[in-house]
Amino acid sequence: MEKVLKTFLFDVTEEPKSIYPFSPVYKVEQGGESYIVKNTVSPIEEAMKVANFVGRLHKLGVPIVAPVPMSVDNPQQVDETVWVVYPFIKGQSYTGKDEEIYEAGKLLGRIHSLSSKNNEEGLDIYDEFDLEEEEIMEDLEKIIGYAEKREISLDEGHLSEQMLRIIEQQEALKALELPSVATPYDYKADNLIYNDYAKPYLIDPDNAVFLPRIYDLALALLLFHNVLATAPDRIFDIKQWSLFKKGYFQFVEITDIERTHWQDVVKHVFLDEAIWLMADFEEGWDDQRQVNFFNSLLSLVNDMEFYDLK
Repeated sequence: MEKVLKTFLFDVTEEPKSIYPFSPVYKVEQGGESYIVKNTVSPIEEAMKVANFVGRLHKLGVPIVAPVPMSVDNPQQVDETVWVVYPFIKGQSYTGKDEEIYEAGKLLGRIHSLSSKNNEEGLDIYDEFDLEEEEIMEDLEKIIGYAEKREISLDEGHLSEQMLRIIEQQEALKALELPSVATPYDYKADNLIYNDYAKPYLIDPDNAVFLPRIYDLALALLLFHNVLATAPDRIFDIKQWSLFKKGYFQFVEITDIERTHWQDVVKHVFLDEAIWLMADFEEGWDDQRQVNFFNSLLSLVNDMEFYDLK
């Protein structure tokens, strides 16, 4: 890590420790200011596209981190990894208050309304429509095994049936012409910091991608409360989802085709993002908070009646 910090001209006397358990994220102090040094996308050409995207939003007044102007390149590649320096944003973690949820919806809506609709930044294009039945079933077997080991009951037959149906409709979903946007993606509570007025600031935009905007909404519905200890131990309840939508709809008008295919999109994103999370995060099954969250995810896939886009 010392080499990385020297590359960015930070004068650090002792090796910093990562402040995030799931990836290397370092807080560094210099000149009376605090900074975050973290991995971003590779190769450097892709990192520059993300930097340009978030820089444009930042200049438009969106509360989102952008690479700090420095006397050296930022981001830049060090050996095989690309690193970026962002400002450290002070504030509080999300706690599930109504106002926090509403404001989070507003921020996502604002980002979607201001982002390019033609991918002018050249971000990666979402193309996760080749999910393999064998791979998904292997993940499902892992999940069922974790649950059985901890005496948690799952309806294995119904789950398998649901997964197979989602796999079968991938090509049909891919063929849809849905309104698309450049977006940070991975829009969830642990990537937001709130000020004293419940206004959020997005602190991790490094998964930026160009995709149909309702896929971004679907991911927020599914994983907004994932992992963060101060968040509720379940997906949005119906009232919370209504608040999030209300904020989002301040800036975005959903189309009929998006409403028609919404449930199928949510289930597809569940297959793409949530199944592997439950399969690859075995330690999560030893944490009651995370088990409760997993159970609420599975319940949503079984019954989405009140989780609409109206």
